[in-house]
Amino acid sequence: MDGGTHLTGMRAALTRVVNDYARKGGLLKEADPNFSGDGRVLADAWQARADFFITLDRQHFLDNEHLRAALPFPLGTPGDFLLW
Repeated sequence: MDGGTHLTGMRAALTRVVNDYARKGGLLKEADPNFSGDGRVLADAWQARADFFITLDRQHFLDNEHLRAALPFPLGTPGDFLLW
């Protein structure tokens, strides 16, 4: 079972932080929808202290140098992972 109101609040806060960061960095415009699914996945990885993050999502993750620089873990493709 997934963990209660404190965990839900933490995920919501991390998703909000990712969305605010994306807006301030010009990666997400005010009229664009939030990165709800993407932000939640990234927030969960951050919260779990992931060692790395594997994705094929160029638009939101791989081509976003500002976001990649801010993450505490490497972000890459499955091919990148095989080289790590």
